[in-house]
Amino acid sequence: MFGQGLYNLRKEKKLTQQKLADTLNEKYQTKISKSMISRWEKGLTDPQLEYVKIIADYFNINPLSLAGVQETLIDKITNLLLDLEDERIENVYKFVIDELSKQRNASYLIEMASSFISEADTPTFKQDTKIIKLKFAPWGASAGLGNYMDDIKWEEIEISEDEIPYGVEFGILIDGDSMEPSFPHGSIALVEPTFDINIGDIGIFQDDHDIYIKEAGESGLISHNSAYPIMLTDEYNPFRILGKVKGVYTEVN
Repeated sequence: MFGQGLYNLRKEKKLTQQKLADTLNEKYQTKISKSMISRWEKGLTDPQLEYVKIIADYFNINPLSLAGVQETLIDKITNLLLDLEDERIENVYKFVIDELSKQRNASYLIEMASSFISEADTPTFKQDTKIIKLKFAPWGASAGLGNYMDDIKWEEIEISEDEIPYGVEFGILIDGDSMEPSFPHGSIALVEPTFDINIGDIGIFQDDHDIYIKEAGESGLISHNSAYPIMLTDEYNPFRILGKVKGVYTEVN
């Protein structure tokens, strides 16, 4: 494998065996001869590890690749990390931790979504009317003081396909007026299960067993009705994100 790789690299650079030997000797102060390169390329002998590293450096490739060992993506990332400053390596570490957290959250969301819509109850389409049966929680997400989340009993509501934004998997009845006029009392918030909430997004949040529909703010949860104060959140008073509100359905019977 090494011999074939060396032969291909040499041909790509249009070098004779003698020219390659001379170039390596001049650049790295080695004593490589034309006959040594010939034997390596024919597979008659294997080069010392020192020569493998030198040749790989000259052709700017990974020594493992030159030796015929398949370089994995992890190998490539590791090699790049060796050239980074400590501060930048720490940034990479934080990024990896963040991506790992998202991956784990995604796995959780799949489990959570399956509890909302079982495989047997997957929303069905009626081709003539384009109506979808969407599961929703009739006990309400508070647009006020909060509602207890235990003993969920899901119900179904038929909604036109055109009124359901992409990603929405369930609905929650809005109970209260703190999000009016944007989200009226008695309407249904259309929710996409996700942990990815940005400042300004409308989300479904849980505090202990109570859940709320609010706008995510810098320092807390915001009501659209100015009569309600901001709900402050910090490390001692966190809110769990259950989903992002993608729309509202007001034509509830």
